[in-house]
Amino acid sequence: MITLDDVAGLEFQKNIFYENLILPIKKKNLVDSLILAPDKVLDQKTFLLYGPSGTGKTFLTTALANTLNIDFNYFSGTQFLNHYVGKGASELRSVYNSSSGIVFIDEIDSIGKDRSLFPNSYSDDILIELLNCLDGVSSNHDLITIAATNKYDRLDDALKSRFVHKIPFTRPDRVQREKILEKQLSYYNNKLDSIDFLIDPTENFDARAIKNIFSKAAKNALLNDRSYLLKKDFGGLI
Repeated sequence: MITLDDVAGLEFQKNIFYENLILPIKKKNLVDSLILAPDKVLDQKTFLLYGPSGTGKTFLTTALANTLNIDFNYFSGTQFLNHYVGKGASELRSVYNSSSGIVFIDEIDSIGKDRSLFPNSYSDDILIELLNCLDGVSSNHDLITIAATNKYDRLDDALKSRFVHKIPFTRPDRVQREKILEKQLSYYNNKLDSIDFLIDPTENFDARAIKNIFSKAAKNALLNDRSYLLKKDFGGLI
């Protein structure tokens, strides 16, 4: 099972989740003493993750759910698009009324387009319902809403404003790549002295692409009847 301990190279993003979701649980006694009127303090658990595909948005959210030991409800924004007017909004409302744990909406830009750029969109009713749900109307206040997009600039301003925490994701820099490579290497039996030979050649790789390198290297080892990785298994992969 993947947990936050398995997520490498996303320290900034992990820290935001830690401070807002994990720390309050760990220090519940202090929180109870600190907040005198909890019913009057709005603790909105809304997070918007944005950045290129393959940078770890879904992976991090899945790991978070496993770490918190709560339900992970995955939806693509396109799931709520329907030819019948009102159907998508109804389905979205049902999600918020019946789900627990995390509601993760991937590709939220498909239902959250900027209405000034895309007027009279047939997804407007879905967007309005989503805004209501995020405001707490007909929704479960204990839910954590996490959305992801690689088209942040196309999102409606009203939708952006509903997310308290907006978390950017970028392709890993050299330090982050080294951490990701070391984490991936730890999952395999190997006879490598270091992963230095992989750091610079993966400059333009995202986390998903780095993971695929090790998967392909493992297949090369199997083709050569070996139960461990060697440097030559990575030949031609980068």
